[in-house]
Amino acid sequence: MSIDWHLIGQPRFDRIVEALLVRIYRFNSTVDPIDGRGGDGGRDIVTTQGNRVRIFQLKYFPEGFSGGFRTRKGQIHSSFKDAMAWKPYEWILVTPSNLTPQERTYVLSQQTAEYTPPKMRVWGRAELDERLAAHPDLERSFLREDHGLSEMAAIYNQERAIMADPGTDLPARIKGLGELVDSLNPYWTKDFAYQDGQITSVLRAKRTDSAKVAPIVLSMDLDLNAAPPATLSALRDNLNYGLDTKVRIPGAAVRRFAIDGPQFLREETSAVDVELSVIGSTIVPGTPVEARFVDDEGDCVESFNGQIEIGNEGAAGYGLRSRFGGHSTLTFRLPKVWTEAVEMTLAFDVKGSSVFDTLEAVRMSRLFYGSSAHLEFFIDDMRLCKFEGRTGVSAKHPLPEGFWHLEQLVTDLDVLERHSRQSFRVPESMTNLELAKVRAAALLLEGKYVVHPQSSQLTMNIDGRADQRLRDLLNAPASAIFVDMPRMAIDVAGRRITLGTVRLYHPEVEVVGAANLLRHLDEDTAKGAELKLRPRYGQHFYALMPGRFPPTDGQPELTRWNIDGFKEPGLAHGELATPSISPTVEGTQATGVLYRSLLPR
Repeated sequence: MSIDWHLIGQPRFDRIVEALLVRIYRFNSTVDPIDGRGGDGGRDIVTTQGNRVRIFQLKYFPEGFSGGFRTRKGQIHSSFKDAMAWKPYEWILVTPSNLTPQERTYVLSQQTAEYTPPKMRVWGRAELDERLAAHPDLERSFLREDHGLSEMAAIYNQERAIMADPGTDLPARIKGLGELVDSLNPYWTKDFAYQDGQITSVLRAKRTDSAKVAPIVLSMDLDLNAAPPATLSALRDNLNYGLDTKVRIPGAAVRRFAIDGPQFLREETSAVDVELSVIGSTIVPGTPVEARFVDDEGDCVESFNGQIEIGNEGAAGYGLRSRFGGHSTLTFRLPKVWTEAVEMTLAFDVKGSSVFDTLEAVRMSRLFYGSSAHLEFFIDDMRLCKFEGRTGVSAKHPLPEGFWHLEQLVTDLDVLERHSRQSFRVPESMTNLELAKVRAAALLLEGKYVVHPQSSQLTMNIDGRADQRLRDLLNAPASAIFVDMPRMAIDVAGRRITLGTVRLYHPEVEVVGAANLLRHLDEDTAKGAELKLRPRYGQHFYALMPGRFPPTDGQPELTRWNIDGFKEPGLAHGELATPSISPTVEGTQATGVLYRSLLPR
């Protein structure tokens, strides 16, 4: 079955040819149908490919232009002459009938003194049939309007028949249904899938201008009281600022959902889950950005480079989100009304991130929420906005407790990385003992004098000789003692890190079971016995690295761990740390001075 070109009339002929040309040239050209109500200048449809312009002249002459219809030749000549003023690369006459040899000769002999195109062609019925056959969904779409639903119903009934050979029948039947759906409309189609009794369909445009030529309108009546607060916030970002926050509206909040557009898409229902998302970005994703923190004198304190993720215009203003490294996102909501406040949100999630990325996220958040620096934001080296005054977080948006643990941990891990030349990823949880070990090791490497988290007792074996110094140690109630531990190492996140020589010291060390050891010395049976040294009052040994600790007179100054919630040195070994060390931090500021030159128009 094919289209009866000589019976369809001019409006339908023009519409089919227009849709066909869009389909043929959609990938490499722009296609512009010309509305001829004000005069088309010899152009019915124009395709532009770089500097090449093709002009299609549509003449609905089913009877041709010979014999009693020879007066039509004047229309062809007049249209050709007008078209030559545009200096096209090619001129094509499109007609519903095949031309006679004399008619074809007449068309190809047209010329003007001013300009003749390099190429001239004629599309008649045979050319139209061949080209339309290459796009069967388009052909079926127009045939459907001409011949009703009988053929389509036959295809549907086949799907209800028994499937004798699934390997062959299934692809063929799915293809048949797909082609049937594609034929429903020349501008839109639905891609569908079936899984576990659920059918999913996705609307897809067949043409780049489908939304303009055949618009689809979605409307909803919502019960906002039935929607979660997070859904309302995402809906605000989606509609008001064009941000691609995915919004899932539960069916309980949807009083009415309606689709208005082509007949096969029209629908009205209620109590259905609705998911909305923004696709695409007005500002090119990947465009470089910079968040620059400056002091009161305008000097840069620190800056961070990132890339645009999305930038769009919504109903209330412009939404812009940038990503910095693999950790932080900075989002602006810029209202169209100049007097309204600008909102700026910084968020990060560093689970599984490297120490380097996490440290950068922490530094950026501390500057954003807890410093007196001013923030300037640049897109491709052009300033978009500057936030005057302190950008620090308000009491409404304090940094979570876990942030300070995270900042301390990654700062310490950075010291261990540089010392060991090993790379770490920030763990999602650590025990108190692991946190203390990392903290103490970092302080030791920085040349500090600290409490050693694991050295509450030292054990060594006696060689059996009755040394006077050993007897003095056993007879004293407490003694000052230091021991050098060569190649001391710690285990962190499955890695072993060798620190080097660490000196353990305490001014008041007592010997466990001193009287019993003295008896063994007197009886000459002390060889191999254990000598256990323990700081008094339940304390731990202090530690320093001789090669890193600066010389000092007298008692060195002790550097505390300063880990919130930890008591030194009464550490509960193995107790899980309660605060999260991988928080998601988010807050909002609402003051700013804007530079609008970069906003999408």
